[in-house]
Amino acid sequence: MVAQPTSAGSDVQFLLDIAESLLADGDPEGALRVYTDALAAEPRNVDALVGKGRALMTLDRDEQALRFLELATTIQPDIASSWMLLGTAALAAGNGPLAARAFTQSQRMGVDPSESYLNLARAAYYTLNMEKARDYAQLAVTEDPRNDDARGWSEALGQIPDRAAFLVDVGRAHCRRGRHEAGLELLLQSIELEDTYAAHVFAGRALLALQRTAEAETHLNAALGMKPDDVDVLNDLATAQSLGGKDAEAALSFNRLLAIESGNVDGLTGKARLLLRAGDYSAATPIIRELTSMASNRPDTWLLEAWRLKAAGRGKRARLAVERAVALDVLYPPPWLEASSILGELGDTALAGLCRSRYLQLIGEESSAPGAGVVDTLRDVAAESKELDELELQPDELADVWRDRAVFYAALGELPRALTYAGRLAAELPQHETSGAAFQRGIILQHLNDIEGARTAFQRALQLDPSFEPAKTALARLDSSLSSP
Repeated sequence: MVAQPTSAGSDVQFLLDIAESLLADGDPEGALRVYTDALAAEPRNVDALVGKGRALMTLDRDEQALRFLELATTIQPDIASSWMLLGTAALAAGNGPLAARAFTQSQRMGVDPSESYLNLARAAYYTLNMEKARDYAQLAVTEDPRNDDARGWSEALGQIPDRAAFLVDVGRAHCRRGRHEAGLELLLQSIELEDTYAAHVFAGRALLALQRTAEAETHLNAALGMKPDDVDVLNDLATAQSLGGKDAEAALSFNRLLAIESGNVDGLTGKARLLLRAGDYSAATPIIRELTSMASNRPDTWLLEAWRLKAAGRGKRARLAVERAVALDVLYPPPWLEASSILGELGDTALAGLCRSRYLQLIGEESSAPGAGVVDTLRDVAAESKELDELELQPDELADVWRDRAVFYAALGELPRALTYAGRLAAELPQHETSGAAFQRGIILQHLNDIEGARTAFQRALQLDPSFEPAKTALARLDSSLSSP
């Protein structure tokens, strides 16, 4: 039997156990909500503070994680693992000084010397101290010659020729984590020291991410002046031109790119989007069909297909393309925003609102559940399901559609709806159910507190693929929780 809470203290411990289980099962959002509940009951609980920090880090919300981890180390400063976690979060947030302080504290507590020096090297890197970073990385290798990460850092830092190249390297690291303003500042400093191709390329990309398209064009054109046939930079330039409303110039850039590399997916995607924007659907259609064949694993392919189908008056099919796009990676924010636009134009304001809410949640601008604040009512699930049957899809197509829709609704927090489609796949087309789909069904059932149903689904996943590790782990956790006194 699952242990039941009997007092305020055990209430919090009960919540911590649930949150830890959710985090281990790959549900950081669910864990975050439970850790928040635990902190509401006991605001200075160190385990809850650290747990919430871990959940936020898993969701790439490192800046927010720092607040909880710093408080945890203030309340209980003698736990080395908390300082290590704080340092890791600070590195992920690009905060070199805080990372250095945290790793210095953990080093004093006897953390492995090689790892400590490596962490201090990383911290020095973000404080722009190249020499200290090199020294710490070499110390890490000296302490443990088998530390491959330390050797890699030492070698990489040793290959950076000068200050200008170092600024580019750190600037790129900031940009990779979405800190484009911080990265851009370093890249522009590098250009002041030395006018290089790399600095212009990455400055252009940072400016593009910041939607400063005219400035981005300047740097990307400077880079192309040094390497005229770089298709990646041509794609960036065309994208900047398109975002800046210069469609004619963007078309020329995409054509120039495709003349160099006819099968370039980014070039084809950009050209198709321009053609759709111009209303030239006949020219866009063969390009989009080519993309659905050669780049079916990219969300933007299916969003283009959704726009094409909508323009052709095939709204039901367009929605399926939207669901395929977001189901490919439910944690990637941009497709949710575009899905909201498409579904809104299709007249489904309730789903459009849910998708927009999901997008805001993923970028950290909305902390509530995806459906919060959505006032429109979703359509009746039975009617919606029947609508799919009327499309007369082939069994393999229908299986894909049910699977995508289950993932779509689960990501939106609409678990009963998600279960409707996951259940239909299992019951009506079992020959097309994959181990991943069965596992997803188990997770949905687990969240709906149908433990036996979840167990059966996880067992089904292992029947389909005996080596499927997530199902093994989920079953082990179910067994552990049921055997608790």
